Amino acid sequence: MIHGLQMHLQKLIGIAVLAFGVFYMPAPSQATDLHWYWDQRCNECHGHAATFARTYLSVKDGNLIGRSHEQDLRAFLTHHQSGGANADGLYAMLKAQATTPPVYQKKCIRCHQTASELARTSLIEVDGIIVGKTSKRPIAQFLLRHGRLEAAEIPIVIESLKRVLAEVRKN
Repeated sequence: MIHGLQMHLQKLIGIAVLAFGVFYMPAPSQATDLHWYWDQRCNECHGHAATFARTYLSVKDGNLIGRSHEQDLRAFLTHHQSGGANADGLYAMLKAQATTPPVYQKKCIRCHQTASELARTSLIEVDGIIVGKTSKRPIAQFLLRHGRLEAAEIPIVIESLKRVLAEVRKN
């Protein structure tokens, strides 16, 4: 009987430790990788951030609005799982995604990972220009002959990657 009680107690402790690890997250900082944060905290219920933003959010009079939260989505984000420190960053990220054409998703994702993974692993910014980490070659020049992008799509992809790079960069 004591052995059974001991086993039960060990299971309960294990569950408590797991629950603590799942639900506890230290206070986020401004240096938080917003895409990682979204993937860890929001993705399970809301899916990929850009798809969510383009499907469920819009910009009206310069403000990001949702179907259910038209008044103050920023305040909602502060209280909805994200905490105050990340609310402004998430708001700006979702607003940009809601208003940016999904060129990367349509033309690049077939061969490359998500824009956030590409930014983390392969891109850096040098004097305001996005370049390859290894080649140090400007991505805008590279895209002239890569990815079958139309000329009008290149600036959209470059601005998206520049924004995503800033969102994933840990200062």
